[in-house]
Formats: sequence, structure tokens, C-alpha cells
Amino acid sequence: MKISKINRLLLQEYLKIWNKNFKFDSFIGISSLVINLFSIVLVVIIISINSGFKNNINSIMEDISGVTRVYSNDAPFLLIDDFNNISKDGNLKISKVIEKKCIVKYKGNNQSVLLTGLEPSEHRIDNIEKFIYEGSFIDSCVLVGKLLVEKLNLKTDDALTIISLEDKDKKKIKKIKISGIFATNIPQYDKHIIYGDLNYLHDFFYDKDVFYSYFVSNEKEIQINEDMYIAESLFDRNTSFFNWLNTYDNPIKLLIFFIFLISVINMFNNNYFAVYNKRYQIKILKILGTSDYNLNKIFLIRSLTYSLLSSIFGLLIAYIILSIENKFHFITLPKYIYFIDHLPIEFNSTILIVIVLYIFFVTILSSILSYKIQIKHL
Repeated sequence: MKISKINRLLLQEYLKIWNKNFKFDSFIGISSLVINLFSIVLVVIIISINSGFKNNINSIMEDISGVTRVYSNDAPFLLIDDFNNISKDGNLKISKVIEKKCIVKYKGNNQSVLLTGLEPSEHRIDNIEKFIYEGSFIDSCVLVGKLLVEKLNLKTDDALTIISLEDKDKKKIKKIKISGIFATNIPQYDKHIIYGDLNYLHDFFYDKDVFYSYFVSNEKEIQINEDMYIAESLFDRNTSFFNWLNTYDNPIKLLIFFIFLISVINMFNNNYFAVYNKRYQIKILKILGTSDYNLNKIFLIRSLTYSLLSSIFGLLIAYIILSIENKFHFITLPKYIYFIDHLPIEFNSTILIVIVLYIFFVTILSSILSYKIQIKHL
């Protein structure tokens, strides 16, 4: 009971964030608390923004390109029987899609494009309409991207000449009006994609009434007969783009590593200093009969309390900052560099778990090592 009372008294003394009798010690403790707090704030903000960028780009590409595409294993196109076979699962949103590489011309200027035919019932039409900032989608016209408009000096109601090269000696030419302009802020789409109604453009794609090159689904996983069909994910179709996007993770990971390194050094220094500064008290307490186990436990509780406070306030400050930015968009960005005009925020609960586990692991380790190192010199 006597030792328990001593422990309580020591905890009350050591857990004081500010002690007027030990101002320098208090200053070191508060400095450590602030460093840990800002380390957590920075890490949470960096990871949330990076995740936001990736999810925003991925969401845009899913909206306009679909998630999973299904090809035939042994034919260059799929027939209506294939469509009925694949679409047996009523939960899947599956549509017929045709794309063809073409050249568009307007007043002497030209550009290679991918002409994409959409069915009237195509679920992507609603998604694509979210990106239309001028005009609308009309079945007898086409939608073009903002960068293509800027390059060819186009506007709505202008008529584009679309040329499809079947082979060296055969070509198809069609003149179609522009009914709308879309902007996804992804250059490869805004410069090279043209959308049109599949029924209106059908004869431009094929001479015969056999149809579709592939289907598109909104599901990330689709069950198909692998002997008959091949499923291709969004990543598979855009491997080079996603690989380029992932290269930006390396400097971000390096930055987070250095932030964590500073935090680790700070925690070790703080715990070492706390034990070192109390070394004479520890010596007296050991003479009075207090065990190393109890003394170590006291410093461990102190260290965990400081880490818990820095974690709670750090996470709270970070999420307040991110929530305010997510609502009011104070920070603006150039669209065609960052694919969005404001900071995208993605709150990730995994961050909370990782940071708390990391802080507590380092705290326990640094506290135990600091005490053992000092005990050897007593």
C-alpha cells in the first residue's frame, strides 16, 4: 500500500505538463508534445490529400470509361448473344460500347481522336453529363473535350469532319455538329475522346449489322466464363497512366518517413531527458524500496499520456483543417496540372489506426530503453 501511494504521488508530479518548480523540464515536455502533435497533423494532411487526388482521378476515369471491360477470347467483336450471356446477373450495369480511331478536321486543323459510340440507355451518359460545362448530349451530334476545342478553335454548333481510315484505299467521312463540350481535367480524355450516339453513328463504325467490340461494367469484379471472355480492369487499360501517377508516391513516402523520423527522435529524447533529469530521485526511491518495475511503469505511463494527448489533439486539428478546406475550398489549383480545381480530401480511418499504433509502439520502446540506459549509470 505504501508503494502504491508513492506511485500515485509520483504520477501526479510527473504527469504535470507545466510545473513552476521545474520550468525547464516543463518546457522540454511541452516542446516534445508540440512536435509530436504537428508531426501527426502533417502526416494526416499529406496522406488525406494524396488519397484524395488518387480517388478523384480514379472516380473520373470510372465515370467516363467504365470499370471492367469484357472482350471475346476468339473473336474481334461480341454479338448480341454474348451480351445476353454476360448480362445474366441483374446487378451488373452492362452496356455495348464501340470505339474507333479517327481523324477530325476543322478549318484546316486536324487531330487524332477516339470516337466513342454510346447507347441511349448507356449508364455512363449520366456520368459524362456531370462533366459537360457547355451544351448538352444530343443523339444526332457529338460531345468533344475542352482541350480539343481549344486546339481546333471550336465552339458548340460547329460542324466537325470525322474521317475513319478503314484501310489505305478506303475511308469513311462524316460531318457532325458539336452539341456540347466536356472537361474532365484529364488531358488524354479532354483532347482525344469524342462521344456520340451509337445508333446515329452505327454505319460509320461497321458496314454489317454485327456489332460490338466490348462491353463495359460498373462493377469492379465480374464473374465470366474465362474460356470465352477476357475481363480487363480500368488499371489494365491505363497501366502507363497509373504507373506515372504512382511515381508521385515516392517523394510523399520519403517526406512522411522523415516526419516520422523526427517524431521518433523527439520521443526518445524526451523520455531519455525525463529519466535523466529524475535520476537522483530514482536513486533515492530505489533506496527506499521502490522496484525498477514500478519506476519503469511510472515513466511509461507518463510517456503514454504525452503520446495520447499529442495523438488526440493532432488528429483533431488535422481533421478540423481538412474539414474546413473540404467545405470551403480555400486552396485553388490549376485544373490541367492537378485534374481538379481545389484540394481533394479523402478521410481514411486507416490513418488513425496506423498513427496511434506507431506512436504507442515507439513510446513504449523509447520509455523502456531510456529507463534501462539510465539505470546502468545509477
